[in-house]
Order: sequence, then structure tokens, then C-alpha cells
Amino acid sequence: EGGAEPAAIKKAKNRSNQERLLIRRDFEKRYGLLSFEEARTGHEVELEFDISEGRQYYAGDFTFSGNDVHPTALLRNRMRLEKEGVFDYSLYERSVQEIYGVYREEGYLFVQIEEIKTYRDSIVDVNFKITEGKPASIHTVIIEGNTTTKDKVIRREIHLFPGDTYRQS
Repeated sequence: EGGAEPAAIKKAKNRSNQERLLIRRDFEKRYGLLSFEEARTGHEVELEFDISEGRQYYAGDFTFSGNDVHPTALLRNRMRLEKEGVFDYSLYERSVQEIYGVYREEGYLFVQIEEIKTYRDSIVDVNFKITEGKPASIHTVIIEGNTTTKDKVIRREIHLFPGDTYRQS
């Protein structure tokens, strides 16, 4: 019968289209491509891509402003992209997460990093505008559920005390 498609089929098709879009975006970011025309997948595990590469981008300068707690050299050292190398977006994202990690390790849980990208032809320069804020500190340590071990033994082993600066590790 020629009625409307069941909701389950529509949902499956929509999910399939979303998966295709995610694959396309990942491919585009990973290889520094600006755009490509179509990503097609079959009903099997086989993937087929028709790619119009567009412009490939390369890493330029990485600069930092607002960083008073950590020196620029330490933050720049966390960048996984090599200058003039292909701008691999997955490496870029990993680099940004490592910069956040440096701050979190010192208790700056609420650090904000604004990424300001500028383009010089096919070169991408990034200025990281950092708002550090204040480090977080431990307010209270609550130990619950222990029936055998005394609280003081657990407190001695965890090395967390009220007033200490929170560290990610």
C-alpha cells in the first residue's frame, strides 16, 4: 500500500543521514579541507566518498594572551600541530584540551580560552585569549559508606583537605 513511511523507518533514515554528516565533518576537519560535495554510504559497512578537496589549510602562528599563571613557552609546547604543517583539526582539538589540562592541574577549573583564528591565504594563525580566573579549592571532604575502615585512615590516604587547591590529577 502506498501510505506514509512508518516512523521507525523515517527515524532510521534520519540517523543514517546524521551518521553520514558526522563522517563528512570528521573527514573535513582531519584533512584540513574546506569542503567537498557529497558523502555517500551504502547499506553495508562500505563507505564511498566523492571529494572535491577545496583548499588545504596549514598551521601558522599560535599566540597566547592573558596567560599570567603559565608562561607562553609552556602553553605553546602543548600544541601538537607543527608550524607550516597541515592543519589537522583533531590534533588541534587535542592541543586545546591539553592547554585546558595544564590549567586544571593547577586548580583553574573555570579557565576560559577564546580561540581567535585569522587566515593568511591558506595559513591559519590562532590567538588564544585566556581568562584564567581564580583557582578552585576544596571546601569539604565527605566520606560515606565506609563500615570497616575508620574515616581518619581514609583521610590520611586520599591527601585532600579543606582549603587545598583542587588538582585534576
